[in-house]
Amino acid sequence: MSDSEREKPPGEPMEFARLEYARPAVRASKSPLMILAWVILGTLAFLFLVSGLFQPIGRPRAAAMRIKSASNLKQIGLAMQMYANDHNHQFPDSMTTILANEDLTSDVFVSPSSNDTRARGPTTQAMLADFAKPGRCSYLYFGAGMLDIGDPMTVTACEAPVGSTPSGMNVLFLDGHVEFVPQPAAQQIRAALVSGPVAWTSMGGTTQPTSQPTTPPIKSPLFDGNPSTKPDVR
Repeated sequence: MSDSEREKPPGEPMEFARLEYARPAVRASKSPLMILAWVILGTLAFLFLVSGLFQPIGRPRAAAMRIKSASNLKQIGLAMQMYANDHNHQFPDSMTTILANEDLTSDVFVSPSSNDTRARGPTTQAMLADFAKPGRCSYLYFGAGMLDIGDPMTVTACEAPVGSTPSGMNVLFLDGHVEFVPQPAAQQIRAALVSGPVAWTSMGGTTQPTSQPTTPPIKSPLFDGNPSTKPDVR
Protein backbone atom coordinates (compact mmCIF):
# COMPACT_ATOMS: atom_id res chain seq x y z
CA MET A 1 0.00 0.00 0.00
CA SER A 2 1.41 3.35 -0.97
CA ASP A 3 1.91 6.26 1.44
CA SER A 4 -0.92 8.26 -0.13
CA GLU A 5 -3.34 5.39 0.38
CA ARG A 6 -2.31 5.08 4.03
CA GLU A 7 -2.91 8.82 4.70
CA LYS A 8 -6.39 8.81 3.20
CA PRO A 9 -9.01 8.23 5.95
CA PRO A 10 -11.21 5.21 5.37
CA GLY A 11 -14.43 7.13 5.78
CA GLU A 12 -13.56 9.97 3.40
CA PRO A 13 -15.26 8.59 0.26
CA MET A 14 -18.50 8.17 2.16
CA GLU A 15 -18.36 11.75 3.51
CA PHE A 16 -17.76 13.22 0.05
CA ALA A 17 -20.72 11.26 -1.21
CA ARG A 18 -22.94 12.59 1.52
CA LEU A 19 -21.90 16.18 0.74
CA GLU A 20 -22.52 15.75 -2.95
CA TYR A 21 -26.01 14.41 -2.33
CA ALA A 22 -26.76 17.15 0.21
CA ARG A 23 -26.09 20.06 -2.16
CA PRO A 24 -29.08 19.50 -4.48
CA ALA A 25 -31.34 19.38 -1.43
CA VAL A 26 -30.21 22.93 -0.37
CA ARG A 27 -30.76 24.28 -3.84
CA ALA A 28 -34.16 22.67 -4.06
CA SER A 29 -35.31 24.55 -0.93
CA LYS A 30 -35.13 27.87 -2.81
CA SER A 31 -38.52 27.60 -4.41
CA PRO A 32 -39.78 30.10 -7.03
CA LEU A 33 -42.14 31.51 -4.37
CA MET A 34 -39.25 32.32 -2.04
CA ILE A 35 -37.25 33.89 -4.85
CA LEU A 36 -40.26 36.05 -5.75
CA ALA A 37 -40.61 37.16 -2.11
CA TRP A 38 -36.95 38.22 -1.98
CA VAL A 39 -37.33 40.15 -5.23
CA ILE A 40 -40.37 42.00 -3.88
CA LEU A 41 -38.62 42.82 -0.61
CA GLY A 42 -35.54 44.05 -2.46
CA THR A 43 -37.67 46.24 -4.74
CA LEU A 44 -39.53 47.77 -1.77
CA ALA A 45 -36.25 48.46 0.03
CA PHE A 46 -34.85 50.15 -3.08
CA LEU A 47 -37.94 52.31 -3.52
CA PHE A 48 -37.85 53.31 0.15
CA LEU A 49 -34.19 54.27 -0.15
CA VAL A 50 -34.77 56.32 -3.30
CA SER A 51 -37.74 58.18 -1.78
CA GLY A 52 -35.72 58.91 1.34
CA LEU A 53 -32.79 60.27 -0.64
CA PHE A 54 -34.51 62.42 -3.23
CA GLN A 55 -37.89 63.51 -1.93
CA PRO A 56 -36.80 65.80 0.92
CA ILE A 57 -33.73 67.31 -0.73
CA GLY A 58 -35.40 70.66 -1.43
CA ARG A 59 -36.84 71.01 2.07
CA PRO A 60 -33.59 70.80 4.08
CA ARG A 61 -31.94 73.20 1.63
CA ALA A 62 -34.76 75.72 1.97
CA ALA A 63 -34.69 75.37 5.75
CA ALA A 64 -30.92 75.89 5.81
CA MET A 65 -31.23 79.06 3.70
CA ARG A 66 -33.98 80.34 5.99
CA ILE A 67 -31.79 79.76 9.06
CA LYS A 68 -28.81 81.48 7.41
CA SER A 69 -30.94 84.48 6.46
CA ALA A 70 -32.32 84.71 10.00
CA SER A 71 -28.74 84.66 11.29
CA ASN A 72 -27.89 87.56 8.96
CA LEU A 73 -30.79 89.61 10.29
CA LYS A 74 -29.80 88.74 13.85
CA GLN A 75 -26.31 90.13 13.23
CA ILE A 76 -27.76 93.25 11.63
CA GLY A 77 -30.01 93.73 14.65
CA LEU A 78 -27.06 93.42 17.02
CA ALA A 79 -25.14 96.01 14.98
CA MET A 80 -28.14 98.35 15.18
CA GLN A 81 -28.20 98.01 18.97
CA MET A 82 -24.48 98.72 19.23
CA TYR A 83 -24.88 101.79 17.03
CA ALA A 84 -27.79 103.03 19.16
CA ASN A 85 -25.71 102.61 22.32
CA ASP A 86 -23.25 105.15 20.91
CA HIS A 87 -25.84 107.54 19.45
CA ASN A 88 -28.30 108.35 22.23
CA HIS A 89 -30.62 105.37 21.53
CA GLN A 90 -30.97 106.36 17.87
CA PHE A 91 -30.92 103.60 15.30
CA PRO A 92 -28.77 104.15 12.16
CA ASP A 93 -30.43 105.87 9.23
CA SER A 94 -29.64 103.16 6.68
CA MET A 95 -28.07 99.77 6.03
CA THR A 96 -25.12 101.62 4.53
CA THR A 97 -24.53 103.38 7.85
CA ILE A 98 -24.62 100.03 9.64
CA LEU A 99 -22.07 98.55 7.26
CA ALA A 100 -19.83 101.62 7.45
CA ASN A 101 -19.79 101.93 11.24
CA GLU A 102 -20.16 98.45 12.69
CA ASP A 103 -18.05 95.31 12.51
CA LEU A 104 -20.00 93.49 9.80
CA THR A 105 -18.91 92.07 6.46
CA SER A 106 -20.92 92.78 3.33
CA ASP A 107 -21.96 89.13 2.92
CA VAL A 108 -24.17 89.48 6.04
CA PHE A 109 -26.48 91.68 3.94
CA VAL A 110 -27.03 88.97 1.32
CA SER A 111 -29.72 86.32 1.75
CA PRO A 112 -28.76 82.86 0.40
CA SER A 113 -32.22 82.52 -1.14
CA SER A 114 -31.72 85.63 -3.30
CA ASN A 115 -29.66 86.28 -6.41
CA ASP A 116 -27.82 89.14 -4.71
CA THR A 117 -24.04 89.22 -4.37
CA ARG A 118 -22.00 90.81 -1.64
CA ALA A 119 -20.39 94.21 -2.13
CA ARG A 120 -16.66 94.20 -2.86
CA GLY A 121 -13.89 96.74 -3.09
CA PRO A 122 -10.19 97.23 -2.35
CA THR A 123 -11.01 99.92 0.22
CA THR A 124 -13.88 100.60 2.58
CA GLN A 125 -15.10 103.50 0.46
CA ALA A 126 -14.99 101.38 -2.70
CA MET A 127 -16.90 98.63 -0.98
CA LEU A 128 -19.55 101.08 0.27
CA ALA A 129 -19.87 102.51 -3.23
CA ASP A 130 -20.43 99.00 -4.56
CA PHE A 131 -22.94 98.35 -1.77
CA ALA A 132 -25.05 101.23 -3.06
CA LYS A 133 -25.64 99.33 -6.32
CA PRO A 134 -28.77 97.18 -6.81
CA GLY A 135 -28.41 93.54 -5.92
CA ARG A 136 -26.08 94.05 -2.96
CA CYS A 137 -28.61 93.98 -0.10
CA SER A 138 -31.38 91.42 0.39
CA TYR A 139 -33.07 93.14 3.33
CA LEU A 140 -35.41 96.10 3.74
CA TYR A 141 -34.63 98.52 6.55
CA PHE A 142 -37.22 100.44 8.58
CA GLY A 143 -35.17 101.59 11.56
CA ALA A 144 -34.42 105.08 10.24
CA GLY A 145 -35.61 107.64 12.79
CA MET A 146 -36.44 104.97 15.39
CA LEU A 147 -35.21 104.66 18.95
CA ASP A 148 -34.08 101.40 20.48
CA ILE A 149 -36.70 101.76 23.21
CA GLY A 150 -40.41 101.13 22.80
CA ASP A 151 -42.55 98.24 21.64
CA PRO A 152 -40.19 95.24 21.25
CA MET A 153 -42.36 93.86 18.41
CA THR A 154 -41.78 96.89 16.17
CA VAL A 155 -40.49 95.76 12.78
CA THR A 156 -37.06 97.21 12.02
CA ALA A 157 -36.02 95.08 9.01
CA CYS A 158 -37.18 92.14 6.95
CA GLU A 159 -36.31 90.07 3.91
CA ALA A 160 -37.12 91.57 0.55
CA PRO A 161 -39.61 89.53 -1.51
CA VAL A 162 -37.98 86.78 -3.57
CA GLY A 163 -39.89 84.86 -6.24
CA SER A 164 -43.55 84.97 -7.19
CA THR A 165 -44.85 82.72 -4.37
CA PRO A 166 -42.74 83.23 -1.26
CA SER A 167 -43.64 81.06 1.74
CA GLY A 168 -43.03 83.96 4.10
CA MET A 169 -40.17 86.09 5.38
CA ASN A 170 -37.78 86.53 8.26
CA VAL A 171 -38.50 89.65 10.29
CA LEU A 172 -36.18 91.56 12.63
CA PHE A 173 -37.88 93.25 15.56
CA LEU A 174 -36.83 96.20 17.71
CA ASP A 175 -35.58 94.07 20.60
CA GLY A 176 -33.21 92.24 18.22
CA HIS A 177 -34.98 88.90 17.88
CA VAL A 178 -35.89 87.39 14.51
CA GLU A 179 -39.02 85.45 13.60
CA PHE A 180 -40.12 83.72 10.40
CA VAL A 181 -43.58 85.02 9.51
CA PRO A 182 -45.46 82.81 7.02
CA GLN A 183 -47.86 84.01 4.39
CA PRO A 184 -50.37 85.66 4.43
CA ALA A 185 -49.19 87.40 7.61
CA ALA A 186 -45.96 88.40 5.86
CA GLN A 187 -47.93 90.19 3.15
CA GLN A 188 -50.00 91.92 5.83
CA ILE A 189 -46.85 93.29 7.44
CA ARG A 190 -45.48 94.45 4.09
CA ALA A 191 -48.71 96.25 3.27
CA ALA A 192 -48.79 97.96 6.67
CA LEU A 193 -45.17 99.09 6.42
CA VAL A 194 -46.08 101.34 3.50
CA SER A 195 -47.78 103.72 5.92
CA GLY A 196 -45.08 103.80 8.59
CA PRO A 197 -43.63 101.80 11.48
CA VAL A 198 -45.45 98.58 12.30
CA ALA A 199 -45.65 96.49 15.46
CA TRP A 200 -46.66 92.84 15.21
CA THR A 201 -49.24 91.94 17.87
CA SER A 202 -49.58 88.70 19.81
CA MET A 203 -52.89 88.12 18.01
CA GLY A 204 -51.15 88.09 14.64
CA GLY A 205 -52.12 91.58 13.48
CA THR A 206 -50.35 94.89 12.98
CA THR A 207 -50.63 98.12 14.91
CA GLN A 208 -48.92 101.49 15.17
CA PRO A 209 -46.07 101.18 17.68
CA THR A 210 -45.79 103.60 20.57
CA SER A 211 -42.76 105.83 21.20
CA GLN A 212 -41.81 105.81 17.53
CA PRO A 213 -42.15 108.32 14.66
CA THR A 214 -45.46 108.25 12.82
CA THR A 215 -44.01 109.20 9.45
CA PRO A 216 -43.01 106.51 6.96
CA PRO A 217 -39.29 105.66 6.89
CA ILE A 218 -39.25 106.34 3.13
CA LYS A 219 -41.45 108.43 0.86
CA SER A 220 -42.11 105.94 -1.92
CA PRO A 221 -44.27 102.81 -1.47
CA LEU A 222 -42.38 99.69 -0.49
CA PHE A 223 -44.54 97.22 -2.38
CA ASP A 224 -46.82 97.49 -5.36
CA GLY A 225 -48.68 94.25 -4.67
CA ASN A 226 -46.34 92.11 -6.73
CA PRO A 227 -44.26 89.82 -4.48
CA SER A 228 -41.50 89.72 -7.09
CA THR A 229 -41.00 93.47 -6.79
CA LYS A 230 -37.98 94.20 -4.67
CA PRO A 231 -37.58 97.84 -3.62
CA ASP A 232 -34.10 99.08 -2.96
CA VAL A 233 -34.29 100.36 0.61
CA ARG A 234 -30.98 101.15 2.27
